[in-house]
Formats: sequence, C-alpha cells, structure tokens
Amino acid sequence: MALTNKPKKSKYQVGETSYILNGKNISSGLITRIVTSITNPVSDSSGVQENLYYVEGFSQAFKEEEVFHSKNAVLFYVKGDYLNKWGSITFYNTSIDSNSNFLIQILQGLNGLLLML
Repeated sequence: MALTNKPKKSKYQVGETSYILNGKNISSGLITRIVTSITNPVSDSSGVQENLYYVEGFSQAFKEEEVFHSKNAVLFYVKGDYLNKWGSITFYNTSIDSNSNFLIQILQGLNGLLLML
C-alpha cells in the first residue's frame, strides 16, 4: 500500500546550528547531512519516518530526539521542568512568589530578622 505524506520535512535543515548532549557537555555544530528512512511496519498507509542528523565535528549520526535548537532546550530535556514548579518559596517566614518583586520580599525578610536580634 502506498504511503501518504511521506517523507515529511525534517525538523532541522542542513546548515542550521544544532546542539547535542555530548557526555556531560553541551556541544554545538552545523548540520552537514540528513538521512531519512521510512518504514512501514503495519503495512498500511501510515509509515514511520526516522531522521538521522550528521553534525560537524562528530562522526556518528544523531536521532532527531538527540538534536536540539538551543542550549536551553538541552537543559530542559535533561532537567525537566522542575524549575517551573517552584511557584513560591518560603524564606524566614517570608513568602517569595515568582511573580512578585524579589528585592522587596528579601528586604522585608531581612527587616524581620533584624527586629528579632
């Protein structure tokens, strides 16, 4: 059976700067080559497309899930969104909301500490 809408345009293009996780470091390089393979494991009209990216400075190919558009995207992939879950922090009986004026909250907390001394 013929596949429909395959191959699709790859997420990144040749010549774009990409970022990858290289051990414990984040490395960047230009994409030099893209290899696309399409398989049809179910023998229907919906195939599975896999893009492999070759990045300048590396000999191995990287799957699309291993290539990122920025350093922050790599960090988000590694660390997750746990930083976004910190809506507010309590520090010495002073609540610091992520949307409030941080300096005023700290000064109010310090004022309370000085009164205790």
